[in-house]
Formats: sequence, structure tokens, C-alpha cells
Amino acid sequence: MWTLTQAPVLVPAHRELPVSASPHSEPLRVTKQCRLAFSGERLHFMGAGAPVCYEAVSQAICARDQMGYGHTYAGGLETRGLPAHQAPGPGCTCGFYAVKGGSGSPASWTIEAELYGRVIEHAAGWRAGRQRVLSLRAPTTCQNCGSRPPLFYLNLGGSGIFALCDYCGGPPPLLALSLEDIRAEMAPVEVTG
Repeated sequence: MWTLTQAPVLVPAHRELPVSASPHSEPLRVTKQCRLAFSGERLHFMGAGAPVCYEAVSQAICARDQMGYGHTYAGGLETRGLPAHQAPGPGCTCGFYAVKGGSGSPASWTIEAELYGRVIEHAAGWRAGRQRVLSLRAPTTCQNCGSRPPLFYLNLGGSGIFALCDYCGGPPPLLALSLEDIRAEMAPVEVTG
């Protein structure tokens, strides 16, 4: 089995003002980009914009609450002036992100997912408290040059799974994986490529 010593963490980078926030009883179906990560024991989904790992069915957490990022303890747990909260929190950056009209590119890992629970809508998309991954589409071109069919590599010095052609793949510490390896690790999520 593979081993890895470095675990991804999340430090959100920006804020958006919400357009609306409401609980969604019906799941909102979205297509979004992601990354695949190796946590030391198995493959996980990872946010495209922030290195936080999640499972096929997950509830978002506020990483600031988990990491102590910006906390003050006078009068209770606070995060940059925000009280401790469940994700997605208004005025915070936590939650599962999706952009409106997202479709991914041939060189990206793309998931079809359902967002549900508390959903905050923004002008460009949504942040949700819960997410269910329905399917994963593997890149069909190299993530580096974009022109050749990829092979899949696990970076043994980091946490990412990369889709690189034989020219861009380079020497170790990359471990080659097959699409069948990825399918076996991500089950029961359907994996296409």
C-alpha cells in the first residue's frame, strides 16, 4: 500500500457576499472540478480551489473552527469575529463550492454532484453544507500539455493524483496508476474517462 506523510489542509482565500441562503430539500445537481488526493491509506476527493479532502457523501466543516485559524476565546469560540458555526456560514468562506454553468475541461478531474442542506447562493454559484458525489470523470488529455492522452500518477512526495502524458510524466517519485485502480478506490462512485 502507498504511504504519505503530508495531509492537505484548508485556508480559504476570499469572501463573496451571498445573494440568498436557504435550506434545500431537493438536491441541486452541479458539475464541478476537483482534484484527487491520497491521504496515506486511500484516495479522496479534494477541492479544486482549496486542499481539503472529502468523501463521496460529506458534510462540510468550517476548517477555521477545526484548525484554530483566527480564533479568539474570550466569550466563546469565534473565527475572525464570526461565532463558531456549521458550514456554510454567512460571512465565512466554508462549504462545498460550485459555480453556475460549470463543466470542467478535458484536462481536469470533473465530478457530477448533488448539493443539499443549507445552500448559500452567490452571483457566480453556491456554497453548500452537504454534498453527494454521483460520478467522476477522469481527464482525457494531459494536465500539463493538454494534447496527449494521459497516464495517471500518484506524486509520492505530495498528495495529488495527476493526469500526465508519457512525455510530461517524468521520473519518480511518481507512481503510475491505471483508471481501473482509480475506479476500485473511488467505488461506489462511477468513474469514466
